[in-house]
Amino acid sequence: MARTFFNLQMAFLSPPDDELRKRVRDLIVSSDARQTADEKRIMYTRLRRIIVPALPQLQRVAWDLVRTDRAESDYQEWYADLEDVSDVPDLSANQATPTEQHTIVTVILLAERGTNADKELGDMCDIPEALWLWRSTCSRLLAGLKDLSFTSVHGDGLYLQPAPGQPGPTAADMDEGWDNLALVNESP
Repeated sequence: MARTFFNLQMAFLSPPDDELRKRVRDLIVSSDARQTADEKRIMYTRLRRIIVPALPQLQRVAWDLVRTDRAESDYQEWYADLEDVSDVPDLSANQATPTEQHTIVTVILLAERGTNADKELGDMCDIPEALWLWRSTCSRLLAGLKDLSFTSVHGDGLYLQPAPGQPGPTAADMDEGWDNLALVNESP
C-alpha cells in the first residue's frame, strides 16, 4: 500500500529550564500511545499552542513531505533514529551558557496515500520554496496538523530532545548532529 511521510523538525534556542521544554515534555507524557483520531487532533492543537509563542526562539528547521515509494522506509528510519537514544551525543560536559543551548521538537507522520490525510498534508505543504524556512511556515504546518484526518494516519510521533534540565546542543553541536536543519528566515 502506498504511503505518504511528513516530518517537521524545529530547533529552538532554549536553556535547560525553559518552559518550552517542560510544556512539550508534559504534552508527550500526558498523551496515550493509543490515541483516537480526536485525541490526536487535541494533542496537535495543544502542541501548536505551545510552539507558536516560542517561534521567536526558533533558530533552525527542516520539514518534508515524501510521496514516493520510499515514504514508509523514511518514516521507519526517522522513527528508529528518534527512538534510539544510544546515538544521542553526550552533552553533559557542555560548557556553553544555558542561553546558547537548543531544544529540538520533531513531528513525524505516516499516512495512506490517496486518503483525506494525504490530501490535507499535500495542501498544507503546498508552500512556495522561498517561504519554506520561515517561522510563519512552521505555524502554518502546525495548524494543518491539528485539522488532519487521523483516521488514515498509520503512525505518528512527537519527540523532544533533550529533556528538561538536560544540557542542549549548541549551534556548533547542531552543525554536526543535526545538519539537516537549516537556519530560519525572519517572519514578515
